[in-house]
Amino acid sequence: MKTTIKLFIPVLFLIISACEGPRGPVGPPGPQGPAGQDGSGTLAQVFETQPADFIESEQWAIFFDIPEDFEIFESDIIAAYILWETDNGLDIWRPLPQYVFETQPSFAYNFDYTLADVRFFLDAENLSNLNNLPPGYLNGQIFRFVVIPAEFASARMDLTNYEEVTKMLNLDEDDVIKIKK
Repeated sequence: MKTTIKLFIPVLFLIISACEGPRGPVGPPGPQGPAGQDGSGTLAQVFETQPADFIESEQWAIFFDIPEDFEIFESDIIAAYILWETDNGLDIWRPLPQYVFETQPSFAYNFDYTLADVRFFLDAENLSNLNNLPPGYLNGQIFRFVVIPAEFASARMDLTNYEEVTKMLNLDEDDVIKIKK
């Protein structure tokens, strides 16, 4: 019995491998599938805020509406940056949250967002002490936030580096959209 099986296996292998031949004729095309949804055409966007001031009466927060004609999905990622300084005409953007320890009180610039707006705010252990900050930390702050579609976010993208993020998304200064409070 074992001998018969041993002889049958190679014969079966030859039969199976011999089942090749020329390709048959191509059949008629199938029916047209349903039309897909139109895409927005927008993959990633960079928004820049107008200069704004943090004031106590607004709980040290500044809100900016996301333009109505731009749709953000829950799966999208938003990375935010503050214009920290300008060096020889070059803007230096730092990622949020950005901690400031050289002042008294120490604090952080931070942000959160919904699908309709972005809120930039100051965060400190005791918010009432923020009145003691030098005006340069409170007045005329400019922020940028980048909307990154989830399909483009990856472990390779360093969200702390504004230049790297915009380079990977193929965005440049001409793509920045200015928004008002």
